Amino acid sequence: MAGPCRYYGLFRIIDLGAKEVRFVLEGNIGRIREEYVLDNVGEFLDLLDMCRYVCVGDYSGAWNHDKATPRMRAGLLNALFSSCHIHGFRIVRELYRRYPSGKVLNYFMGLIFFRERKIGCALEHFLKAQGCESLREPTYLHHLLLSAMFTNNRDLARKCVSRLVRYLDNVGVHMVLINYYIYVGEKSRAGSF
Repeated sequence: MAGPCRYYGLFRIIDLGAKEVRFVLEGNIGRIREEYVLDNVGEFLDLLDMCRYVCVGDYSGAWNHDKATPRMRAGLLNALFSSCHIHGFRIVRELYRRYPSGKVLNYFMGLIFFRERKIGCALEHFLKAQGCESLREPTYLHHLLLSAMFTNNRDLARKCVSRLVRYLDNVGVHMVLINYYIYVGEKSRAGSF
């Protein structure tokens, strides 16, 4: 079990039930929805409550929190993975050991392996995450496509592209499609983005 992180003190002093906290968060609900894929301030406060467990290294307590829906769990891992250098990878690894068939956990294990440049392992985990309703499809496909390209799995890459074209309003999708078209030698098509 990991020790408390730097956010632990903040969670000890902030009153998540205070009207002022809720008021400030409601003023930022657009950013909260975009960043954490949550519907309302109440869900964000639940996510913060789950984080209290993480800050003291009680990953199981966070994962099994009474408000921990699959979507909230994905939001928790997403928030920690990108922002907490103490708990971000640890929570994923520990929970994966307990729940190796969890699709969202396989996705984040894939991200860990991708960052470690173990692309074959990353691809294996991304494939196990297929059909996870708690993940944003364009983000999932983005990582799956890159892994397919790096492992030279052209058939899988083509399948990813056929699904990604539905998300052309996403800048990240444009970037990965440019890379794909360069990868397959269609530089003129890459230039059309």
